[in-house]
Amino acid sequence: TSKQAKAKVSFLPAMDGDGSKPLLARATGSAPGDPDLPRASPRVPTTQAGSGAKLDIARISFFGTERVFDHGRAPEDGVVEKLGEALRALEDSMRGWTAPELKDRSIHTRIAHGRPSVNDRALERIVRVFFSSTFTDTKHERDWLIAHAFPVLQRWCRDEHKLEFLPVDMRWGLSDSSAGMQATVAACVHEARKCRLESVGPAFVSFQNDKYGWRPLPSRLKNELYSKIVEALQTAGRDSDLKLLQRWYAEDTNTGDTAQYVLRPFPDVLGADWRSVVVTGYQEQKVLWLVLDSLPDTVIGSLRDMLVSVTELEIIEGAFRESQPINRCFWFHRTLPDLTATLDKASLARYTDVVVENDVSRVDEVAIARREAMKARIHRHLPPQQKYSYTVRPAAQGIDASARGDHQEYLAALCLDVTEAIMKNVREALNDRCQTTVTHPFFVEALGHIRHSEASCVGALAPAACMARLKDYLADPAQTYPLVFHGDTGAGKSVTAAFAFQHALAQTAPSAVIVVRFGALTARSTTLQQFLNSLVNHIAFAYSGREEGCNENQSVANVVGEIDLWLHKASAEKPLVIVLDGVDSLYVDSKNQPFLTWIPARLPPHCKIVLTATNGTPSLDQLQTERAAETFFPIPAPTEEEFTRIVERGCRVIKHAISEET
Repeated sequence: TSKQAKAKVSFLPAMDGDGSKPLLARATGSAPGDPDLPRASPRVPTTQAGSGAKLDIARISFFGTERVFDHGRAPEDGVVEKLGEALRALEDSMRGWTAPELKDRSIHTRIAHGRPSVNDRALERIVRVFFSSTFTDTKHERDWLIAHAFPVLQRWCRDEHKLEFLPVDMRWGLSDSSAGMQATVAACVHEARKCRLESVGPAFVSFQNDKYGWRPLPSRLKNELYSKIVEALQTAGRDSDLKLLQRWYAEDTNTGDTAQYVLRPFPDVLGADWRSVVVTGYQEQKVLWLVLDSLPDTVIGSLRDMLVSVTELEIIEGAFRESQPINRCFWFHRTLPDLTATLDKASLARYTDVVVENDVSRVDEVAIARREAMKARIHRHLPPQQKYSYTVRPAAQGIDASARGDHQEYLAALCLDVTEAIMKNVREALNDRCQTTVTHPFFVEALGHIRHSEASCVGALAPAACMARLKDYLADPAQTYPLVFHGDTGAGKSVTAAFAFQHALAQTAPSAVIVVRFGALTARSTTLQQFLNSLVNHIAFAYSGREEGCNENQSVANVVGEIDLWLHKASAEKPLVIVLDGVDSLYVDSKNQPFLTWIPARLPPHCKIVLTATNGTPSLDQLQTERAAETFFPIPAPTEEEFTRIVERGCRVIKHAISEET
């Protein structure tokens, strides 16, 4: 048996309860559940060793298969141990990988010159996966993944690919204060978006099953829409509904050009003791949600698309955005047949949506209709190889792995499937991205500082006096000393360095080498030795094409000597500008003391160094006693006009306005 096949151990009983019909054969026929679900491949091997025999040979995993767990027997010993063995075998089978070569090595040259294109990016070093579902009906699945699958994925990502596996489970990250401020939905959507933008490979996993989940009110209503809703309720004589709307929404004029109505925080509506009556608050919001949903499309228009569950909002953000390739999303779907007839009253509310009227529970038909529409959309959106389906006969309490062996087997199979899907997707992503993204540590480091410089300028204002001094410094070849911008903490030194880098790019020829570094921004810039090694490697590649790097264990004195040699490589055809921020705060490992005296007092021709330093630090004080006054330029406090422009820019970024009183 191949190494790949050995990794997959079955947790399915080969036979039906009476030993007459293989369950896998039933899965290829008319299986329960949604008819659009793909069926198992007939190539799956089975054994028939008698009634109730286990599949103990290799199970070949096929994407998009539906499997059935319904034998109902008590748990057997060894399922967890068998899962551990299968996960270890899978991990072993996914080791031994060689990264493909970068197709366009001119990316390195662009980065070395400080001029990467907007599409040049480093390989992300994080596998950030958002696990989406309603909470109460997937507790067992999430707990088993945390206990068995996630440790394997974290180890494999770290050891095999130097990646960090970071599962995002919103059960861990929502506080009472966030809920009180009506920030739950925003937090969920933000995390789903973050996974979509940052993850290597898989970004979104859905466990959407038989429950649609909590349907929050929209966080904002535009002024025009709010007025239409008020008018419709007044015309229909729905005074109590109108009062409920006005109770939970308040006008917010601090939103830029257009006023909006925002959902009020729980403390504002329910009072300081809101936690004790929060259930009442949620009940009121559910009634208001139904009020909005009852209005015709001519009134609420596109708001209808936002009257969905928070789980559907996660799916929209994590899987349906145009910028999200569908091969990064997976759906693990579990069906519990005869759910309403089998589960007891308390468990039914955990596994599906119910409405309680006069102490009588019934299925929430509105939620069920929404759930089925969403599931149909997922079916249409995702290809079969990214959809896994499991049919599990429920106990009276739903999923009960402590009493049901088939439930244990289902959870074990789920863990193995999730682990395998994520590993394969990470590997596919690496095979693709290593050919188009920067993976070499020198250039990943340099690109990170360049992007930080670009981000620091967004919404900020370049200090005019400093930029005027910089322009004069860069244009005058007679100024052969480094230029030091200095100021107190909070004076804007990092922003000054960021704008200095951008101005240097604009003021020099494309052939110039422009280097920027921010102290302690990355793991490779936390000590002076690491910082200087990074500079040496960058400049050496720019002037010689050397990629192998310097000896990272050599002393700071030796690195300083090597930097001096490379500074002399600058020429009229290829001048050199180095911008450094926060280097005065970096420590020398051996003496644990910061210093700036490694910076030459005089620079070779065609070379400029611009740096920032903090007033009152020993390193700056020492440098000021040894260097000419022309080397230093204090960062002035912003004028009233500059301060107003800074605030206005910041408000535009966050889409807020400045009131007349302000």
